[in-house]
Amino acid sequence: LIGLRLAESIDDKKGQAELLINTGWLLMSKGDVDSSIAHFRKALEYRGLLEDDKGRASCFNMLGNAYFQKGEIEYTLDYFKKSYELRKKLGDNKGMDECLNNLGVIYYRQTIYDSALHYLFLSIDIQKKIEAQTNKAYVGMPRTLNNIAVLYRDNKNWPEAKKYYRRSITKSFEIRDTVSAAKFIGNLGQTFYEEGILDSAKHYIRLAFKYNVRFKQNKSMGYNYFNLAKVYGAQQKQDSAIYFLE
Repeated sequence: LIGLRLAESIDDKKGQAELLINTGWLLMSKGDVDSSIAHFRKALEYRGLLEDDKGRASCFNMLGNAYFQKGEIEYTLDYFKKSYELRKKLGDNKGMDECLNNLGVIYYRQTIYDSALHYLFLSIDIQKKIEAQTNKAYVGMPRTLNNIAVLYRDNKNWPEAKKYYRRSITKSFEIRDTVSAAKFIGNLGQTFYEEGILDSAKHYIRLAFKYNVRFKQNKSMGYNYFNLAKVYGAQQKQDSAIYFLE
């Protein structure tokens, strides 16, 4: 607050905007979402006076996150879309990708699956452009591919779900993120389980478990044990199911 008052006293609008944003994040982390929104709106006002479109896009994104915490989805979508349009105007591919992923996740949580897939596939298109520009795998792509797989899995479209889980696994290994790869391998195993192909389910869950052991991912190992118990239970192998539950 002292810094904010100092910035106000010397009419430092850029400094005021930055301090308002930082204070807004702190308030939101403490659960005072209404106050955080007031701070983000004031920061947006200063960014507008400075004609700082990049800063305005960031403020729109923060407002979207704040309204999402409040459960006000209409405002959430509106601010994420405003952020996206500004980032598109600026040619900010990474910023556009962030907005598209946010929109995809929001529509998914509203069970509006067609819109969710629309934005996630737009995100993949942007990520491919980033890869072409940088000539290396983009770190955000495995997560987006996994999200697409989850959508297809929720709708019991097993072939598409498995295709995108496999792509997310491949991309994770490309960027040397073995921990995420293990998570997505486990997801693939769960997909086979839900489809009723139990031997394949067991294979992939065991494979995920091996990676999780190697990288000491204890929480994920616990999930693997529980999921293996479900598979063995479905195969009527009660002793093995009990072993993994214990």
